[in-house]
Amino acid sequence: MNYLDERLRHSNSAIVLATANLFLKFTQNYPNVYKQVLSRLKEPLITLMVTGSPEIAYNCLQHITLIAYKLPGLFDYDYKLFYCGIDDPCYLKLSKFQFLSEIATEESARDIITHLRFVLYIYFTSMRYIRYYSGVLSSMNLILTTISPILSLSTY
Repeated sequence: MNYLDERLRHSNSAIVLATANLFLKFTQNYPNVYKQVLSRLKEPLITLMVTGSPEIAYNCLQHITLIAYKLPGLFDYDYKLFYCGIDDPCYLKLSKFQFLSEIATEESARDIITHLRFVLYIYFTSMRYIRYYSGVLSSMNLILTTISPILSLSTY
């Protein structure tokens, strides 16, 4: 695996994702090594998501979502990297909304909700997206009220 580690820093997204899949396949029967591989894949996938096209970013976000599900807490402090960009298509924005709601913590929830409100105000005019956003915002509010009763959505 150390030999293939260089391929995680390659400029071609197919090589990076294929190497990530190989790492995951090789280590699936070794839980301790598997967790280390998940941590090792964090940087290359984030880099690829930020620098790639929207289609590559969406694919990387799906990989990152899987990693966050298997190793909770890994992306808690990198939440700002998943904020929506101006040129992001709607499917990528909605995926980022969902991912942000999943990794929200007590420290990051206020910033995430502020960003989500800004994105809704600026970008979305369709009722379909507003309904979806409202569901995400409701789950964020539920997280906030569960974690910290002092915070509430009305203070924003």
